[in-house]
Amino acid sequence: MNIHFYQAHHTIQNGEYFIKNKSTGLALDANTGAYQQHSLAHPRVFMYGHNPSAPNHKWFLEKQSNGAFLLKTHYHGGQAMALDGNVSVPQSGVHPSPFLYTATPHAPNHQWWLKPTGDGISYLIVNAANGLALDGNTSGNHQHSFQHASPFLYAETPHAPNHHWIIEKVPVPVIGSLIGGLIGVSTQWVNQQQSSYPTHHHQPYQPHQPVIVSSGGVAMDEGSFNSLLNSIKGGSFESDRDSIISSASAYNYFTCNQLARILKVLGFSDEREKACRLIIPKIVDKHNSHVVLSSVTFSSEKEVISSMFR
Repeated sequence: MNIHFYQAHHTIQNGEYFIKNKSTGLALDANTGAYQQHSLAHPRVFMYGHNPSAPNHKWFLEKQSNGAFLLKTHYHGGQAMALDGNVSVPQSGVHPSPFLYTATPHAPNHQWWLKPTGDGISYLIVNAANGLALDGNTSGNHQHSFQHASPFLYAETPHAPNHHWIIEKVPVPVIGSLIGGLIGVSTQWVNQQQSSYPTHHHQPYQPHQPVIVSSGGVAMDEGSFNSLLNSIKGGSFESDRDSIISSASAYNYFTCNQLARILKVLGFSDEREKACRLIIPKIVDKHNSHVVLSSVTFSSEKEVISSMFR
């Protein structure tokens, strides 16, 4: 069985992630000091334009023994703060909004079920204490600050895009990994030369985060690709489609034909270019680049895409 993004959908491990609403493309933001709070003791998180370099957009997911997760942030320094679904605290809107509180692993209101939605890229985030789902509908509740709209808790609605959250792994810095790898190689080589100079049977260094090349991948099967294509078609905004393509390209390989089909459903040349920059490095049959080029009309766009295959 080929392992690809859709099959690995449910295997979230402990680690640092971005959490973005599929409907709006906005990221869950832990900078509770950015706006006036209704209750200082229960500071609400909010949603904001995704910024990959912002530490307040990074959440540490920690799996508990029952399978639920804590959603923690270290943005405020000191002790970790967790997303809290306690609905019995003061509220500013009709629907209760989650807030930050000192992480308490055994508290059900600090535990969240991550339920795959079936689209291959997003999850329902459901509180273990009350069964309510995290809702990113920015107009569905009274907001204490419209510039910093808070998600709220609502009855679980599996097919609502505002209940779908893309959980995207924060990438490991490549430069640091490579430098660490080079140091490891040098140290290993010196030690081996000192201990057994005449022999050269040492094992090559295996980096912790191996660089995956396209020739070693297997393209998505037709069923999984069709699900991805439907998700892209369903993206209401360019930012939605960008997030879907970015998440899928991180875990999958593609054929030139599949990329061509994606380009045909994207309405703007800039988002087609972004899609190509993400997917072309994961193409397994680059010798068929003419298939991709034939899917776009303008010669200037063909030239840009062609340069990416070189």
